[in-house]
Amino acid sequence: MPTYNQPQMDWCEACDEIAHDFNKIELRLDDYLSKHGAVLKDNVVDLISSCIAISGENKFEITSPEVPEVVNEAANSLYEKLKEAEKIVLQQVHSQSST
Repeated sequence: MPTYNQPQMDWCEACDEIAHDFNKIELRLDDYLSKHGAVLKDNVVDLISSCIAISGENKFEITSPEVPEVVNEAANSLYEKLKEAEKIVLQQVHSQSST
């Protein structure tokens, strides 16, 4: 069995990675909402719209490899909102498939 000597990424580093991708995330979420927004519940649309805003507002704060704490917190918020949106969508799909 292979062993890996790489340290695991901690959550703060993961949020830094998210923050560095804010521009891509903003574009992809906007595209997703354009294509699928009509079939999503309003609360999911609101969550995704909030994530687009978080990405758009904070992408300009990344001016170096170092991510400011407030931007790291924004990345965490974005992640949590997307996780909540996913939960709602999965519940919606499951409720439709069981009827």
